[in-house]
Amino acid sequence: MSSNGVSEKKVDQYHHYIPRFILRRYQVGPVKSKAERRRLFKKTGIDPEYVHYWDVAKGTLDVRPIGQVYGEQNLYRDCNNTENPFQQTRFSVKRRPLEDLRKFLFIMHLRNVWIKDSYFDEDQNGPAREWIKHYKQSQGFKTSAEAWLGNLQYYLDNSHSQMMTHAAELLDKYGHGHILEWLCGRTSVTEIEKGPAITYRNNCGLKYTCVWEAAEGEEFVLTHNGFGLWEGIINGFPCLHDIFVVSPRIVIVFRLRGLDLDDIVSSVLVHIEQSPPNVEYHGCPIFPGLGTHKEMEAYRSSKQAE
Repeated sequence: MSSNGVSEKKVDQYHHYIPRFILRRYQVGPVKSKAERRRLFKKTGIDPEYVHYWDVAKGTLDVRPIGQVYGEQNLYRDCNNTENPFQQTRFSVKRRPLEDLRKFLFIMHLRNVWIKDSYFDEDQNGPAREWIKHYKQSQGFKTSAEAWLGNLQYYLDNSHSQMMTHAAELLDKYGHGHILEWLCGRTSVTEIEKGPAITYRNNCGLKYTCVWEAAEGEEFVLTHNGFGLWEGIINGFPCLHDIFVVSPRIVIVFRLRGLDLDDIVSSVLVHIEQSPPNVEYHGCPIFPGLGTHKEMEAYRSSKQAE
């Protein structure tokens, strides 16, 4: 109700999950100023900005107005709480979309060009020097850039479940402790075949997903190379959190699951209260007891576990 007692009609709105200012960078045809866009829209009633749009369901590529793609009608409306749609502190999501989100954020982090040196140059990544040399030689890569692109290709070509299965095979073969020693450069094992799968598992498989909002009067800051920044050390091993700033005030965080009071933790974020997820398994109340890591991943990738 408004102040004069007249009922206010809720107006439907189309909300973009990819902001218009980003879509405009990829528009078809010359870029128009705001005044030009307004003038053309007033004259024709048609949005004068267009981008290529891939329709996954139909498998077609066509040109559509920016105002009608990459968004949803009333994306932010909570039908049960129309006054403040952001009061809810929990949300539900199925396994496959969550896996897609984790993989997407991980790849968005790795596609930054500075990664090629910090991750794949043996002189700049001392703990993994021997493995990097072996990886380049075994794959036929001559430069750090080639190794970086080859690594990205692996992540693009394989699904979340496939990479988790590759990592599980390595864990079953070498043991968890040996893999941790390798990750921290405490052993020079070079024959670990699918090392990138272990990196993926540690970032996207051992952590649960959180959505945090900046405190009142504060904001998150994203540097040019900060997307996917890791934070926190636990029992001497790095990467307690992965941080993905997705708006001026919203950040998606991957937090390591299974924190224990006996863990030795160095982190500026660990004090933030964040309950782990409540997981509901289809057809059974708890996760079934399974033997090897590979058997566990086979269950998670099954239709039953979706």
